[in-house]
Amino acid sequence: RVRIADQGGGPIDVRSATVSLLSSTVAQEVQWPSSIVSVAQDIELNATLVDVDLTVQGQPSHRLNLQIADANFHRSVTIETSNDLERWRGLASGEAIFSYKTPKFVGSDLTVSYPETTARYIRILIFNQDDLPLDIQGVEAWGLQRRLLFTADPELEYKLDYGNPEADRPFYDIDRMFHFMETESVLKASLGEHRSSERFLTPVVAEPVVPLSERLPWLLPVVIGGAAAIIGLFLFGVARRAKTLLPPPTP
Repeated sequence: RVRIADQGGGPIDVRSATVSLLSSTVAQEVQWPSSIVSVAQDIELNATLVDVDLTVQGQPSHRLNLQIADANFHRSVTIETSNDLERWRGLASGEAIFSYKTPKFVGSDLTVSYPETTARYIRILIFNQDDLPLDIQGVEAWGLQRRLLFTADPELEYKLDYGNPEADRPFYDIDRMFHFMETESVLKASLGEHRSSERFLTPVVAEPVVPLSERLPWLLPVVIGGAAAIIGLFLFGVARRAKTLLPPPTP
């Protein structure tokens, strides 16, 4: 039932109506290659630090599945990210992992979800409080599968340039047309040989040459002072020599 308020304008002659349905497909996930770099204990925080390497920077991830041999535990978890294993940035907190094997309940949740990030390294802080550290045996990293959709001419060949960190997000008409397109039966293409390209490399800007007087501000006063001292010694020597060569003054 659709109610149309006339607001004093009189009735409208409605002859027909159309009902449409918009269906959505759940995004597909893919497991990325990953490995545990280190497992360390932070005595001050009473926490276990698990550093995970996703092998490459720029790969989007949003979920980690831990493999833990222990049972009957419940631990709070915090996530941090880094690209160099030195500078870490907090990403998510308030998550928890648990595993119960009791007569009344058997169940576990060893998944840690966080906002999508493209950082290479993920650090998991597991707060043990007064319990013993857990036996971390492995980890799996998951992210959403990405696909590139574009209009193409079968008679042409196409080249994909990628890897420029300074590039902006592109905007095309197909971005708004995507919801009205049938994407299940589109042709699929595969990438050919990967080659390095200099088209989108960030140019190296030469650093400006700083004058020597600015790099060594103490140098000029030292040179002037040294020159003045040398000239003074020279004039003093000339005065002494002239005194010995000239005749004594007449009384």
